[in-house]
Amino acid sequence: MILRRLLRGGALLLALVVAAPCVTAAPADSLAQVPADAPVVIQFHGIERTKDRLLAMIKTALPEQHPLASLGLEAVLQNLPEGRKLKGLDKEAPIYAVLLELPDPGQAEPKMAVLVGVSDYKEFRDAILKEDERKALKANPAGYETTTVSDVVPLYLVDRSKEGYAVIARDEGTAKMFVKKPEKGLDKKVSPEVAKKFLAGDLGVYVDMAAVNKKYGDAIQAGKKTLQDALESGAGDKNTQELLKKVIDPVFQAIGDGQAVLATIEFRPEGMNMAFLGEVDAKSKTNDLLKDAKPGPVAELEKLPSGQQQYSALQLRGSVLKEFGNLIFGALGKEGDPGFKAMKEAIDAFAAAKPKIQVGSMSYPARSLTVIALEEPAKAVEAQLKMFKAMKGGSTFSMAPLKGDPVVKEKAEKYGSFELHSFSAKWDFEKLIESQAGNPITADKEKFTEYMKSMMGEGANVWFGTDGKVMLSVNAKTWDDAKKLIDDYVNGTKPIGDQQAFKDVRNQMPAETTALILTDLPSYTETLLTAMGPLFQGAGLPIPPNFGKPAVKGRTAFMGIAVTMQPQRATVDVFLSSAAVHELYLMYFKGLIPGGG
Repeated sequence: MILRRLLRGGALLLALVVAAPCVTAAPADSLAQVPADAPVVIQFHGIERTKDRLLAMIKTALPEQHPLASLGLEAVLQNLPEGRKLKGLDKEAPIYAVLLELPDPGQAEPKMAVLVGVSDYKEFRDAILKEDERKALKANPAGYETTTVSDVVPLYLVDRSKEGYAVIARDEGTAKMFVKKPEKGLDKKVSPEVAKKFLAGDLGVYVDMAAVNKKYGDAIQAGKKTLQDALESGAGDKNTQELLKKVIDPVFQAIGDGQAVLATIEFRPEGMNMAFLGEVDAKSKTNDLLKDAKPGPVAELEKLPSGQQQYSALQLRGSVLKEFGNLIFGALGKEGDPGFKAMKEAIDAFAAAKPKIQVGSMSYPARSLTVIALEEPAKAVEAQLKMFKAMKGGSTFSMAPLKGDPVVKEKAEKYGSFELHSFSAKWDFEKLIESQAGNPITADKEKFTEYMKSMMGEGANVWFGTDGKVMLSVNAKTWDDAKKLIDDYVNGTKPIGDQQAFKDVRNQMPAETTALILTDLPSYTETLLTAMGPLFQGAGLPIPPNFGKPAVKGRTAFMGIAVTMQPQRATVDVFLSSAAVHELYLMYFKGLIPGGG
């Protein structure tokens, strides 16, 4: 019965949040209409505006599907639930769905309200209500109106047209709360960065993490304990377990220290940007890690040679390396593992060399070039050499165990001003399979090994050293292949920064950031799907003979991920380019979707 009431009464709210038009940016002061203590707020940046922006993106990404998408969206907007209409709206104002309390377990319906910008409250009210609902309207001296929706559900409306809004609520207490503008609005509580990011999105969700921790703190800690117990049980992938053990404490610490979390989606002709922003208390442990964080430019990335599947940049800080260096270098392990203590000392020594920024490129099977700028590159090379010498058979490097002791040669090769040491090791796939006991994808050991070799190769062959200016590291199958990568970098052969596909996505990402990854999605997707074919066969899944083989060869197009850390704040931007979507469509989906040809 309760569910039926929610569904029937929700028709009106659905009409508002799915079809309210808006064609200009949301005014910043609209957040003043939202109570500061609202724990959850959803912002719709005008559906008409968002529809146009979404269609503009579809026209670029999937031009063949644009006519169908346009007709479908128009049909939705023209056929609102129960024949309701939308009139009297202020096209400049956003819609807010405001949750006024965090629900208790089993609670049927938490208190909430919907705020709609209006230019004419009466016109809006009369158009959104059906005739019988208008006839049932009653004015309350307290400053709101009430009626019954779908014969059973009470609805409360508040005329706040002096501030440009109409308020719709489901209970009398909420209606009374919104008769007047809040004494303190959300604009006075959130930071300018959160407010700007919130209102820039076509859709945004804000969560007051202080309220979440107060309400659900015990449950969150219980969840952490359950996860820790599961990891200690010893079941599953050992490498993944060690990775999770190292991040579980800082992740849950950040949740407990959190002040606000924001997620937004923004449609652009160039692609879709998904942003996630978190803020923590200034006096928290998490902020101790962030207080000296400073995003910076990553222009060095543009000098790397083109032709690789992935490009990355990372601002390196000594404090972060000491805390998470084993994750960054892929030298996972725990106390008691072969060479673990020596590896930890080497990572600390690398951090003492005062690294600044690392840029790199890679393709699969693993073939990579890494360049690191440091104040003391010779010390960093010495630390790297010490780390490799500390590794023994059974040590974990790049998330895989080593088979037998690796071979380390000092001054193995000379390239111009670079004197390069070498490190060579084989992966222990049998031990890797043992560590994933119970995982169905490892049931066929031969197929799983085939998959891993197609992504990681037989092992690692690394040459690393310095010219006194930077530290350079290359991973390749042979020295000749490694030398080719170095040649292209040193000689500036076809730098990725000159490639238009790279520019198009890089321009959509933050100019200064902490970490940046750009992936050639068509190329990487083909490699991954082809590699996974044997894996799926080993798991007994029915797949076509040419699984992973595209109908056409995909052209280079990128997806970008940026992580930007600052004192009290971290932001993740994920940009999926229209060009990448279009290439994937041509490679794998054209002909399968109506209108695709």
